[in-house]
Amino acid sequence: MKRKIIISIMTFFIISAIGATIASLHIKDFTETLNRIMNLRQLEDLHRQLFFSIRAVQSDLCLPAAAVGRGQQQSAADMAAMVQSSEKCMTCHHKPEVTARISKMQTRVIDYRNTVSLYRDAKKNTAQTEKMKLRATAIGNDVLDELEALLEQVNSKFSSIIQDARRRIIVAWLVLFGAMFVLLVLSIIVAVYLVRIVTHPINKLVNATRMIASGNLGYTIDHQGKDEFGELAAHFNSMSLSLKDGYAKLQQEIAERRKSEKQHAYDAFHDALTGLPNRALFMDRLEHVIIASHRRPGMPYYAVLFLDMDRFKVINDSLGHTIGDKVLIAVGHKLADCIRPGDTVARLGGDEFAILLENITELSHAIEVAERIKKKLSIPIDIKGHEVFASVSIGITLGTDEYERSEQVLRDADIAMYEAKGQGKSSYEIFDAKMHANIMDRMQLETDLRKAIELSEFTLYYQPIMNLKTQQLTGFEALVRWNHPKRGLIYPLEFIPLAEENNLIYPIGEWILREACRELKLLQTQHPMVPPLTMSINISRKQFTREDLAEKLSGYLAEYGVDPHTLALEITESMIMQNVDVAVKTMKQLRAMGVQLHIDDFGTGHSSLSYLHQFPVNALKIDRSFINRLSADGTNNEIITSIISLAKSLNCDVIAEGVEMEHQLSNIQELRCGYGQGFLFARPMALPAIESWIQKQKHL
Repeated sequence: MKRKIIISIMTFFIISAIGATIASLHIKDFTETLNRIMNLRQLEDLHRQLFFSIRAVQSDLCLPAAAVGRGQQQSAADMAAMVQSSEKCMTCHHKPEVTARISKMQTRVIDYRNTVSLYRDAKKNTAQTEKMKLRATAIGNDVLDELEALLEQVNSKFSSIIQDARRRIIVAWLVLFGAMFVLLVLSIIVAVYLVRIVTHPINKLVNATRMIASGNLGYTIDHQGKDEFGELAAHFNSMSLSLKDGYAKLQQEIAERRKSEKQHAYDAFHDALTGLPNRALFMDRLEHVIIASHRRPGMPYYAVLFLDMDRFKVINDSLGHTIGDKVLIAVGHKLADCIRPGDTVARLGGDEFAILLENITELSHAIEVAERIKKKLSIPIDIKGHEVFASVSIGITLGTDEYERSEQVLRDADIAMYEAKGQGKSSYEIFDAKMHANIMDRMQLETDLRKAIELSEFTLYYQPIMNLKTQQLTGFEALVRWNHPKRGLIYPLEFIPLAEENNLIYPIGEWILREACRELKLLQTQHPMVPPLTMSINISRKQFTREDLAEKLSGYLAEYGVDPHTLALEITESMIMQNVDVAVKTMKQLRAMGVQLHIDDFGTGHSSLSYLHQFPVNALKIDRSFINRLSADGTNNEIITSIISLAKSLNCDVIAEGVEMEHQLSNIQELRCGYGQGFLFARPMALPAIESWIQKQKHL
């Protein structure tokens, strides 16, 4: 663009210079014409001056001699003027013929001057004087005639020159006007071209920016030049394409972010494993249902089902968590098949699910769904070749106007579910107010239990174990009691399950082990016997699975100087079967220490006889439920007979629990059961009461 501007300006100056040159040439010609006019005017003036000078002299000649004499000085002046005019006329530049005529006339003027001079110098009134006068007059008349002819020629020439000058002036004006017009047109053309050169790129750039501003990203300027605007256009095109690419990337990022936000929103309200709604979405929908029920009283009811899988931990422990996850997914799909399209099934976490039934008219509709779920889950689930039977315990809550928040509804359904789980697997319970009262009581009991651990509110009671053959005392079973400050003595069945659920069993179990070892040593010291008194201690499942059990127990025995052979730990079949390998390892560690092992409540668990020979146990304890079924005539003793036979084959002792009646004692003695305990012999008693009981037994 810069080069174009320079070329345009140079072209303008060149044309202007040409126009100025043409105008100057015409002005020079006009000036020469004016000079010629001035020369002709000067020649005419000289001729006229000469003419009038000669006429003046002629007039003097016509006067009388006396007058001529009197006007001699004037005649001399006229002659001098005449000669001077003649000489000046000769100094002008004329054509050759004009110059010849002027030269001839000058000669005649000189001759006339001389003749007049002779006439003036001659004697007066002589013939020769007259003759000179006549001759001078004749010469003067000839000169006048010649001058008159010359003046006519000069006048003619002057008129011709004047006309030519006028023509030249007109031509000069026309040339000047034409040059000015051409210069003006060229100036306009150059100006328009310059404006176009300057504004056209700007207009292109402005139009391109408008196109980009209107959303046409990537719009480029079509300019191939290598000038400044070409460089600017290249940068602009690069910027426009970069802007288009950047906008495309931004659009892609926005789309990805929206997709990510949508996915996050979905993930925030859906379970990652099953794809079902999660707790947050379930509670939100339940909240809307509760609000709607308050806005429109008398509308159809709603119900919430709280579901917890039965023995799901066994599936995870036996088949692995991967199979367990697939079982959860399959159960979720089956639950979704059991509800209507408008209802909601959600996974709350772990193996817990919840179902929201909307617009139901009565409780029976929720019960129908629960029955449908039981039937659906009764079909085994095939997971990678494993047939898995999944069942759930269901708590049902019917929505009423009393519920203000979703947490209250789900809480009551959860309470009902725990009641159902207590009834056995694959069952359901409907919430009532008593369940909530029981839960509140349970929560208060948990709070008091934590305080009881801090304040050492526990005590041990001891129930004697008798040798049925000799009727002699052989030892005791330690039974823990809780001395509640308000509720009095609380038995283990009321607080031990709660302690296991909240992991409070660890400090309680350690206290029982230490206290039992301490008081066993005290009893052995006060009542030395051969063999010495023994002590049986019930141990919880969580305690039994701890790796440091043998180490801690060894420390307690050493602390109080108790012989390990006089201490027996009672474990259940279910504790062993949860993880046979770990259980056998722990049992071997205890047996290596010399501690005795008894299987408590034998016959009520799910132990396998194929594993029983691997267990290094010392005794089997027959559950009181089998003893209670013994009749006075000796019937219903088949199970006891089988247990005793099994114990003999395993070289184990047999202890019968719950002996309360004489015929029960007679029956188990006939079956050759080695040991027994129960109310028939003595109730569990505190340590101070043992002394008097032993003295009484000695007296008997």
